[in-house]
Amino acid sequence: MDGAYSALISRIREDRAPTLMLLERDENWSILGLTAIHPLFLTPQAIERRKPLAPTARRAGWVGCNIRLDLMGRDALLEVIRAGVPSDRASVRESFRKLNQLKKVPVNRRSWTTLTLAAVRALGARQFSLRDLYAKEDIFGAIYPHNRNIRPKVRQQLQVLRDLGYLEFSGKGTYRLIL
Repeated sequence: MDGAYSALISRIREDRAPTLMLLERDENWSILGLTAIHPLFLTPQAIERRKPLAPTARRAGWVGCNIRLDLMGRDALLEVIRAGVPSDRASVRESFRKLNQLKKVPVNRRSWTTLTLAAVRALGARQFSLRDLYAKEDIFGAIYPHNRNIRPKVRQQLQVLRDLGYLEFSGKGTYRLIL
């Protein structure tokens, strides 16, 4: 859950989304985990508008939002602290830097790119085929129910990910994840 829907969506559309931090602590306030959400993965499709507060509420009509981490994929989540142990600073910074390539994709098209990367990661293999990714077509259809050209769009996004240096085309509909 996050704050005001309109404020976050406005920041995303202006390509000024913040790096959000998820803090996990125990009952003694010891930090167990700290995860950064890369701002380039905050896309309009990953932000879910909640119902306005009831007319009887103190802030009647206010609209909040939920951040759909499930639509971002694991690349969006950078572990700064895990199980109470800080991650190597250089590794975290390098991971963050590699993802900055997404800045080359306009914000209004970035959600397709990040969703495609998440679907590739969900395959669980460094080598995969176009057919493997087509098996995840229902994920894209659920997010973009009015799109009748999902397969061509997926192929286009694989080209975008290749051009960003995240994938390598191996030939005959096969790819290798290099991110």
